Amino acid sequence: MRSESLMHIGQLAEKTGVTPRTLRYYEELGMIHPEDRSEGSFRLYSERQLMKVKLIQTLKALDFPLTTIRDMMTIHQRSRTGGEAATEVLKAVDLQLRTLGNKLSEYEEMKRALQQTAQIVEMCVVCERDLSSRDCETCYVARGILDLPLPIQLML
Repeated sequence: MRSESLMHIGQLAEKTGVTPRTLRYYEELGMIHPEDRSEGSFRLYSERQLMKVKLIQTLKALDFPLTTIRDMMTIHQRSRTGGEAATEVLKAVDLQLRTLGNKLSEYEEMKRALQQTAQIVEMCVVCERDLSSRDCETCYVARGILDLPLPIQLML
């Protein structure tokens, strides 16, 4: 392989938007490997490694854990057939879909709580009560709501 087509770790980091430290960590996990070493023993990476790092970043953006990404990147080494490899990928994707579904439900609940908080706080904008007297606890706005969102409870 011609060394002109290879990149130093800093160049790979710049092209992928990750730090050299992250790249070394990916190497420790076995997710990427330098294609070669320079005369000064610096890591040299190819376009193939660039594509692997971009794949890792894409899967991370989809909230895949690094261990799952690593396992997915080595499926071809562990599988005897294409069907076996596909089955493993489907398992990982299915698990991630369920995980994201659970997180979406949690985020929807957080969103509802924040929207309720915003509605309550909007009613407090015109308040002229002295905060030092802790009048919030007896305020008609707060009193009228049985289950106050946590951010409001922290204000009381």
